[in-house]
Amino acid sequence: MFNITTTRKSNKSGKAWRSLLALTLLAALVWTGGPHSAAIASGEQAASLLQEQGQEQAAEAVQAVPKSFTQIEAAHNYTIALRSDGTVWAWGRNLWGELGLEGNPGFRNTVAPVRYSGLSDIVYIHINKSDQNYMAVKADGTVWTWGHNGSSGKNANGLRQVAGAAGVAKVEGGYGYDIALLNNGTVSTWTKQQDDTGKLSFGKPAAVKGLNQVVQVAYGYPKAYAVKKDGTVWSWQPVATPRDGAETIKPTAPAKISSLSGVTSIVAYSGGLMALDTKGKAWSIAEKGKKQALYPILTLKEISGSAGSLLMLTTDGEVFAYGYTATGKQGKVRGLTRIKHIAAGEDHGVAIDEDGKAWGWGHNKFYEAGGPSERSDGMVYTPMQARPAVDTFINGQWLSSIYPALPQGETVYVPIKDVAKELGMTLSSVLNKEGFRIYTLKYKERSVTFRIGDTQAKAGNTTFKLPEAPIVYSGATAVPYQLLEQGFGLSVQWNEKLSQLTISDQSDE
Repeated sequence: MFNITTTRKSNKSGKAWRSLLALTLLAALVWTGGPHSAAIASGEQAASLLQEQGQEQAAEAVQAVPKSFTQIEAAHNYTIALRSDGTVWAWGRNLWGELGLEGNPGFRNTVAPVRYSGLSDIVYIHINKSDQNYMAVKADGTVWTWGHNGSSGKNANGLRQVAGAAGVAKVEGGYGYDIALLNNGTVSTWTKQQDDTGKLSFGKPAAVKGLNQVVQVAYGYPKAYAVKKDGTVWSWQPVATPRDGAETIKPTAPAKISSLSGVTSIVAYSGGLMALDTKGKAWSIAEKGKKQALYPILTLKEISGSAGSLLMLTTDGEVFAYGYTATGKQGKVRGLTRIKHIAAGEDHGVAIDEDGKAWGWGHNKFYEAGGPSERSDGMVYTPMQARPAVDTFINGQWLSSIYPALPQGETVYVPIKDVAKELGMTLSSVLNKEGFRIYTLKYKERSVTFRIGDTQAKAGNTTFKLPEAPIVYSGATAVPYQLLEQGFGLSVQWNEKLSQLTISDQSDE
């Protein structure tokens, strides 16, 4: 991978001028000894200028901090992740529109992380594996859901808010029900129904009486569970009654699981439960409440399970896999160190390290592990780092696209149709006599022609060479960003550290 780090050029001269002006005003106060009122005015002006400069530098410093992943979830052949800036990203299979991307794209899988449009200020994410839809909690305590298109193949569930859900910290989904942990430590739950097209409707949230000081909730059909601050675990069963075509929920009274104490977190599944205690030991609890130690030799800080697979994260940042594992191997997952968060999918596993980078292994036919597999069977046995989640900005505005920008070789590929639309360019194509499709990109008074797989492009009558040939991925035509630079003279900057590509047709002032 090439390494290019650039910095913004705009407004540097303006900042330098303001700094010089502020220092000049301060110097004038020392040498002239002017009237007291004038000195105060000049001093305030200088201080204001210096403060303004400091604020701008502070803002730039914040923008320069690399964005990291903070939470990750895995399901059947796809992955979603929450980034430190409150954005949500997805990668993996999309055969039936299961990623829930805007516009119902028809491609089979993404080639790199794609950012969800319309989601911001997110603090928690969850994949409801029973109903195959996604849920997210915003910083304001509202709950949003999207995904799962049903058998119709249509995008039946676009992004929408769950009405009545407020003050939520975390959310958990199950078959026909959702459970929310509120910021005040209480629990709320609601029903959901799905029609023949896959479209979901939600019932009215209802409080689960008798639960307070809760720190985690979980769902494993047919029961729901809660961990309290005192380390006790409680279970109850959601019960729904039909009303006016919808369902109003009436939860049963929570009952304490007597065999568990000192619990910090749980993983629920159909007919059973796993728990992690304050000593870092994991336990399996059968339906009748009897507990059994799970791999007691390990001291753990997190456990995750899905469809018979179990991932265990130790306190020293190592990962162990047992049961129906993603690679068929039991024990330590080689190649993972300094891990802080894990998630088990049905056929693949994912993790986040202490630097906020995402890793994946196991089944990877649809890039659910985070990138291309080098094996013909589509498996990843040694964990791979997921491809970067790239933000593209055009004239200062974030580019909303279902197709990712892709760092590869000596360039970053951009989905040219979406980029062209944002810049006001026109893109067309024709088949030439040899049967090759020739693309023409027009902008203002210039035009550039190119074709897939050819590093030679032409601006007017001038031929120039690209560092990489244009390609097609996920059904999108993608070109190296250098085509915009060399063909149209646009300013394009790639900051690998920030995974940020900026494109501008505006000159610096």
